[in-house]
Amino acid sequence: MDEKKENMFFKVALAESILAVLIIISVLITRFFFKSSYKAVKNWYLNNMTADIDISEIVKGAENEI
Repeated sequence: MDEKKENMFFKVALAESILAVLIIISVLITRFFFKSSYKAVKNWYLNNMTADIDISEIVKGAENEI
């Protein structure tokens, strides 16, 4: 049984590239054709994803779980 394993690098890179293009296209479509939805998502992103996190908040959260 001397089977060769396929090199998956190119398949994974192709899948990631297609996914990235689809995400960019969906953001652009949302931005230009659904402006109110885009503003809502943008505000959510700015409030939740770009917030500065203080390490003490993480430590307090971990202490409460223990």
